[in-house]
Order: sequence, then structure tokens, then C-alpha cells
Amino acid sequence: MGGGVTIRNSQVTFEMCAFIHNSVNQVYINSNLVVQFVGCLFDNTDEVDINKFDGTAIVDGCPAGYKSTKGRALDNQGNVGGFSWECVRCDEGKSARDGESNCKNCGPGSWSSHGTECFLCEPGNFQSNEGQTSCDECQMGKYAEQPGSLGCDDCAQGKILPSKGSSFRTDCVNCEEGKYSAIRGSSNCMACGKGKYASSTGSIDCSACQSGKSNNEIGQRICEDCPVGFSTDDTGAESCTECHPGYIAPEEGSPRCMACAGGEYETGNRAECAPCSRGKYSSPHSTECAFCNQTAGYVAEEEKSDQCEYCGPGRYANQQLHRCEDCAKGKVSVGGENDCVTCNTTEGKVQPLPHQAQCKYCGPGKRAVAGNTHDCVECDVGK
Repeated sequence: MGGGVTIRNSQVTFEMCAFIHNSVNQVYINSNLVVQFVGCLFDNTDEVDINKFDGTAIVDGCPAGYKSTKGRALDNQGNVGGFSWECVRCDEGKSARDGESNCKNCGPGSWSSHGTECFLCEPGNFQSNEGQTSCDECQMGKYAEQPGSLGCDDCAQGKILPSKGSSFRTDCVNCEEGKYSAIRGSSNCMACGKGKYASSTGSIDCSACQSGKSNNEIGQRICEDCPVGFSTDDTGAESCTECHPGYIAPEEGSPRCMACAGGEYETGNRAECAPCSRGKYSSPHSTECAFCNQTAGYVAEEEKSDQCEYCGPGRYANQQLHRCEDCAKGKVSVGGENDCVTCNTTEGKVQPLPHQAQCKYCGPGKRAVAGNTHDCVECDVGK
């Protein structure tokens, strides 16, 4: 070093400090000046004589990112010979502004990797603690739009974000049909289970299949109607059940099977009920119709009969015409017969009226004549 410099201004900048540091070892301060040496990096190997006439020298301040190890040196006594000054770089995660004597932690939302200034976390990153050397990426399902974020925001329900470090809310995308997300900040959508569906995007839950519908696969957007002949009255059904014999589900999407009514029978495909023909009958939920003539004296005159008609006294069951008819004169029936019985004239019995249950004896003075079962005749004179 060599030479000297006279200070005529009240403050020496960092650039002047560098000049003094490299070029001179004598500093002269004009009288009546108080000179502050700002950010001068005088280390222990340098010797700078700060001389004054009537002025005052203040050696103080380190540049940003450095702290002073010796505080403030105030020369109130005249020449200062061999004065040493040292600035130390701040630790990682800390910083000091120009002229500050202490390093401070970088606040939440910022970082410092080499002890200089603190930098704000970039969008997509965050830092919730102070004094940190880096920022953390937002995890999947989260985002940070602003620099200097202390934390990340969650994607809403029904949306996911499958990548890290996202910086926009619009990076959150809707779950597709058949899937859902019930939790905020999700990274993946869940498939709807069997018996459930999600018909729109962005679903936060799945709906149970309605009665008459089912599905047996995961991740479905709709439920399928039960086919004809099948039904389910449960919600959330994984499958439909075939109707029992005698029951039908005539339309797709039937919530329940219906019994065939009396006078009808189920045709075997569980899809329709057919009417019993004349001469036959059925009870409810039957798979076939029975003949009335299996028991004498019963008929089914009409189609779709749920029972056979009993042919009572004075009548008989005409099985060809499937109806009850009155016994003619000269014939009788006690009921429950497929034919009427002819009155026995040899026993003196006749029946002059139709629709009768019994034959009558001819009274005194009268007799029955063969071939005439409905009239009695007078006896001959003397007989």
C-alpha cells in the first residue's frame, strides 16, 4: 500500500472503501466532518491509518449478506493506527442487510442458500419455517400460485393433481366419469365400486344404482337396467335376480317381479302371463292351468278363470261346452255330476220339471209308463 486520501465528504461508499483498501494506507478527514466507512472489508492483514484533524471517523457496516464481528469503531482520539476490521458471511438460511451487524433468519416463505439475501419461494414451492436453505415442492394434490408461499393450497373435492410443484389452481383436474375424489388435496381419483356409478366429471362421491338397475364392474358411469324376466328391489345392486316360476318382469328395469294372477299362468320366459282357456283354471303365481273335468261336476265357462264352477243340484257339467246346464224333464242330478240321471219308470218314478235333483213317485191311481220319464198316466179302469 502507499499514498493517502483526504476525505471531504461525510460518507465513504463501498466502492471508495475498495479504493482505499487497495491503494492507500493513510486516510485524512477534513475538520468538522464525521465520516462513516460503510461496508469496508478491512481484514486483519490490512493496516489503514485513519488520521483526522478535527473530524471524526466511524468505521461501521458490512455489505448485504455479511455481519460485522467487531461492531462500531469510533475514532474520537486522533490517529488510529493499524486498525483492523472484519466482516463475516452469514450462515445459510440467514441474511443481513447493508450495514447490519447481525444476521437474521430468512422468514417463512423465503430461503437463503449461501448467506446472502433471502429469496422468496417460487410459485409451486413453499417454506413454512424460518431460517431455511431451500423451499419444498408442493406435493401432489396441492398447488401454490403466489411467490413466498408459506404452504400449498389443496385441490377441491372432485379434483386431483397427479404431479408435484404445481403453481396454478387450474392444474387441478376433474375426476372422470365413473370415478370420484371425496378428500381435498387428492392425487388420484377412486373408481366407483360395484353397484355404484358417477355419471358426471368432478364427482365427490358415487351414487348407488337405483332399484331395477345394477352393475357388476368398478368405475362405471351408469347402471344397466335389469333385463326382462329379472329384477332387483335393492339399491346398489351388483346383479339382478331372475324371477321365480309363476312371476314375471315384463319390462327392462323392473324393480320387482309380479305374480301371475289367478286365471293366468307364467309361460316359462318370466316375461308374460297368459290367460287360462275355457275349461281350465289356475290359482295365483301358477306356471300352468288345470282342467276342471279332473273332478266331476265342475266347469270353467269363461277364459281366465281362477276357479272352477260347481254344477249344483238339478244341473250337470257339460264338459264339451265347459258350462253347467239344467237337467231336462225326466232327468235329475244331486249336483257335482257330469250328466243327469234318467228317472226309472219301472220304479214308478218320473220328473215333470227341469232342473230337479230328485225323481218323483207317481201318486195313487197313476203309474209310470216306459219311455215317458216326465209324466205319470192314469191307471186303467179297474186297476
